[in-house]
Amino acid sequence: MPFNSHQSLHPYDNPLGFGRYSSASDSESETFYRRAPSRIPRPPSSLIARLKDERLRCDRNLGWNIDYATAFIVSHLDEKKSPGAADTLKRIRIFGEGIWRDGHFHDIPYRIFNKLDETLFAGHLKDAVFLDIRPIQRDVSGVTFNPGQSPNKRVQRISIVLNANLHEHLGSKFLVASLIHHMIHAYFLVACGPQGGKDHVDYGRLTHGMHFGKIMHTIKHLSCAKAKPLPLGFGHPLRRPFDNSYHPYHSDRISNRNTEKWFCTHCYNDVPPIPEKDIEAWYKTHCAPLLDLPKCTQKAKIWIWDEKAKGSEMLEEVPRARTTPTRDAVEFVLAGAKSILVPKEKIDAFPHITKSFAKSRVCKLPDDTVESAFLKILELLHSNGNEYSPDLAPVTMPGRKGPPVVMPTCKDERPYLVTDLRVFGVAAKMGWDDVKGIAIQRLKSQCVTTEDPVTVLREIYGTGKEADPELRSWARAFLAKRATSGTEGEWHHARAGATDGIVSGAWDAAIPGRWGLTGFGGEETPNLVLLERELGFRERFLELRDRSAALHIDVLKVRGALAGNNHGMGLARSRLPPLLFPREHMGLAAPVSLHPQHYSGRGFGVGGGRSHVLRSSYLDEVDSGYGVWRGGAVSVDPYRGRVLGGGGHFWRDRLGEMEYDGW
Repeated sequence: MPFNSHQSLHPYDNPLGFGRYSSASDSESETFYRRAPSRIPRPPSSLIARLKDERLRCDRNLGWNIDYATAFIVSHLDEKKSPGAADTLKRIRIFGEGIWRDGHFHDIPYRIFNKLDETLFAGHLKDAVFLDIRPIQRDVSGVTFNPGQSPNKRVQRISIVLNANLHEHLGSKFLVASLIHHMIHAYFLVACGPQGGKDHVDYGRLTHGMHFGKIMHTIKHLSCAKAKPLPLGFGHPLRRPFDNSYHPYHSDRISNRNTEKWFCTHCYNDVPPIPEKDIEAWYKTHCAPLLDLPKCTQKAKIWIWDEKAKGSEMLEEVPRARTTPTRDAVEFVLAGAKSILVPKEKIDAFPHITKSFAKSRVCKLPDDTVESAFLKILELLHSNGNEYSPDLAPVTMPGRKGPPVVMPTCKDERPYLVTDLRVFGVAAKMGWDDVKGIAIQRLKSQCVTTEDPVTVLREIYGTGKEADPELRSWARAFLAKRATSGTEGEWHHARAGATDGIVSGAWDAAIPGRWGLTGFGGEETPNLVLLERELGFRERFLELRDRSAALHIDVLKVRGALAGNNHGMGLARSRLPPLLFPREHMGLAAPVSLHPQHYSGRGFGVGGGRSHVLRSSYLDEVDSGYGVWRGGAVSVDPYRGRVLGGGGHFWRDRLGEMEYDGW
């Protein structure tokens, strides 16, 4: 509402669009100054009153990290996004100069603050700052305080106190420059949250580092687009006439400076500057890429590796100010939702990982990256490149090499092979050959496995993508692998002393011969034969083979290699897990291995009361087979795996579950 409401209002052409009428208004929206008929200060507007209000509260926190906060302002002031920013800044300076010439020096900061905020800081400082100008220690341009920590305890907002002593004898441009200088500090407090303590000082909210320097130089270049540049700098050029470096009081004043206060700025005239070219090189690597990355890279909190945690809780979300400074760290973006910080020193031992950060300190992982596999890579990085879990001791033996022999499946077994295959997959997608080498070496060192072999092969051939040649080579060796003499006994002996409790002592009664299968000449059966014959694997394995042309080809290659090495592909002696047969019924000799070609699909075995029953899963798709068990005939259904005996029978269903129906 105009002060002279009885007078008529005269429209005028205002190129900035701040108001339609030439009469003064208490909204203080115009950025030009008209000399008043006297030097009597005009009543403060509502906006000025809010800047001076000690009771007003504002806890605004944008939740950004300081790198993104810097990139946001630089992007906001780009000519394409703010084409009129340079003109507006010029008019603000002219407006301040008019107030200065009229003698209202103390009014300048209040009258231009909100328009500077709107133009330079996208309005993020509105109502978040308490502004004051008064005499303070004379060698600082002003002080910006953390929320609620200014000398005026009634003020709970961010406080900016400008030094009236230094500015009252100089022109308005120095006052405008000092105000912008402290508004940059205030902006970081709004964008990144309050400074939490001494350990947060290096983060850069209230210091004069790279982040401050980039915004300061951006505004300075903007100011010289339409006028002379503002006297913006890391320090300030303000001196009273009698202040000089030869004055005896000068050195005493410098030595007595209090820079220990972490909750406020220390804006002296001699703050060491940072070369602009260094700032530009740093900005292009650390800040600019964040504008095109997921929002998780913009947040004030970040995930870090917690060496004390286990399992899925290996990551901890903490404020960035408590972590390694961004100049000494890199970030991995996982699934577009988690930004994980790793100190640069942790990746120095991995040249191929280091290459991922050649253009930016942020590396975005593919969206289909398996989080559990990437956590293993993080564990590898934080163990100085030594190893990642699980420990391979339970599945390795001295003098033995992989690929592993398939042993009876244990549902609670740790996923040794699957973990290594997934780590290999992540490394292959990212081109991290050094990590691939570690994963494949682990795969080749495992000599036994109780994991589901079909699940293992599905990690290679069932992903819907072309299988990696190196993994296919390992898979062929895995399919052709057969146990050597004593392997099973050595493994059971080693597992009996293991502390993980995975393998039961029930296997101590196991009879030599893996799963009761042997090939010709008494040699153990290859893993491929086990997968094709064992009911627990057969159906799923054949389904995977039919869906994957690569697996089909590799199976044919393995068959050819086995045939060339004279390894049998047919049936052999059979036994069921010993726990299904009470120990008191075991008493006669071991069964006889039979050559399938001699019996045209029918096999016979003598097992007495022991668990050596001929099983249909090892027959070549025959209609039936016969055996002798406890002196009685045994009928075998090859499709249901049903075994009928003299005094009772056992049967195995398609899922590999076994039941005893009595003697």
